Amino acid sequence: WPRDIIELEEMMDLSLDWDGPVAIRYARGASVCHELPRKPLVAGEAEVIFDEGKYAIVSAGHIFDEAYKFHQMLAEKGHKAKLINLRFINPLNMEALLGHLDVKAVYTFEENSRAGGVGEMLSCAVYERYKSTKVHIMSLPASFVTHGTVNELRQLVGLTAEHAMSVFEAELR
Repeated sequence: WPRDIIELEEMMDLSLDWDGPVAIRYARGASVCHELPRKPLVAGEAEVIFDEGKYAIVSAGHIFDEAYKFHQMLAEKGHKAKLINLRFINPLNMEALLGHLDVKAVYTFEENSRAGGVGEMLSCAVYERYKSTKVHIMSLPASFVTHGTVNELRQLVGLTAEHAMSVFEAELR
């Protein structure tokens, strides 16, 4: 799941040399390209953009913009967090990813159903490895979502940086 149009182009190039079927999911709406360091695209490897802090934010795909906003909101409040762009669902080097998730809490962002999604997959893997790490899943409900713009629908289902911040602040109490 590419985070933006630049990564989509890289994935398209990678797919040309892939031996087997490829599915690249890219959501509707505008692509926001942030001035962030980029690591080379390697099949199955997540991109760790920031790697320090007691919290981790894992984003799958186009929702990266909200994950990055959440990262900035935490920084403004004095909290450091790792920021990870998942890039791939399958194949995925889970061992390498788990090495970055030994933290107090993980926040996952995905424009996908919670049931059977990335957050659920990571929640199980994180629990098996780090029993005390909480995982908060920011995703779509397993129910019908009405029509609207991308931003309207994200607001409606709580798939926003602001909602993640309210979950974070509730944990601090």
